[in-house]
Amino acid sequence: MKHAARENKRMYLMFYLRVFEDGEFLGFVIDLSPKGMMIISEAAIKTDRIYKLRMKLQPDIKNKDKKNYVEFKANCKWSRPDEDNTSFYLNGFELEEINSETSALIEKTINEYRLP
Repeated sequence: MKHAARENKRMYLMFYLRVFEDGEFLGFVIDLSPKGMMIISEAAIKTDRIYKLRMKLQPDIKNKDKKNYVEFKANCKWSRPDEDNTSFYLNGFELEEINSETSALIEKTINEYRLP
């Protein structure tokens, strides 16, 4: 199956950001773009499902309420075992329904914490 060309370049981050759904730890963000992210997890994540996620940000990045997280919806497009460590899964998400504040905080995170 051939995938569509990526619209935004993936940015690998210096820190793994924690992601939760309904208070349950889901995994760590290992790359991030304005339209998507890859999460590494201990279990496969169900695909073709919209998740309501909370992503913790670095302590110096805060939302308008002075909290260091953002909440958004994302669709898990694919899930597969990590080739380097089959104890983990890589999961690709497309971000959905992102408001302007969340978008700005994601952009700030990418700009300040991406690997060179």
